[in-house]
Amino acid sequence: MVDDHRWACMFQQICKETKITSIGYMHGKFHKIQIGLRLNTFDNYVLWDYFFKKQLLGINELYKTKNFFFLPHHGLKKNFIKKNKKIYKNNKIKILYVYEEKVDFQKIFPILKKLSKEKKIQIDIKIRKNTFLNEGLIDFAIENKINLIDENNLNKVFSNDYNFTLAHNSTLLYESFFFNVIPVRIVLKRAPIEDQISDNFFIKITYNLKNYYNFFLKLM
Repeated sequence: MVDDHRWACMFQQICKETKITSIGYMHGKFHKIQIGLRLNTFDNYVLWDYFFKKQLLGINELYKTKNFFFLPHHGLKKNFIKKNKKIYKNNKIKILYVYEEKVDFQKIFPILKKLSKEKKIQIDIKIRKNTFLNEGLIDFAIENKINLIDENNLNKVFSNDYNFTLAHNSTLLYESFFFNVIPVRIVLKRAPIEDQISDNFFIKITYNLKNYYNFFLKLM
């Protein structure tokens, strides 16, 4: 079973009572507010990496006695290739912004507007199918000639050779790491309670930068 914390606890309990060995498969990030991961356990757990094993043990110490298997997400190696900054002096830096429903569009609009006006930056917006789109976002994308990426296959998404993934709390910040795309997290002044990603895992960006191009170029 994928480790959907909404159902995992019940699934684990049924397996325990019926003496069926359970195997969990990691499909997203971990956080202590995910109650379904804090109570029962899978007998075996397939994780993306040792980094996530440490996160999981921080949520539920009962996993110390369990079996773990490690399978890199999408089967790709997690190695960044240092990119040549000289190449980008005459070319655009490509950024994929991940649209998230729970984020107030009015708060993200200023940073998207600044990025779209940077001549040396190309920004695309990743949306999810069956997701409510703010009308302001659609109008903004059309007005600024920004591509809306409506594709769930990440191999196809990241075939666009992005340099950075820009998001708030999306699992894509983790997943982009396996496609050699640097994850950058937008930090709000007051993080919401559902904010589930460790700040130490990502490069952080705020709204008050004066030159976004230089910021991203220095990271490459």
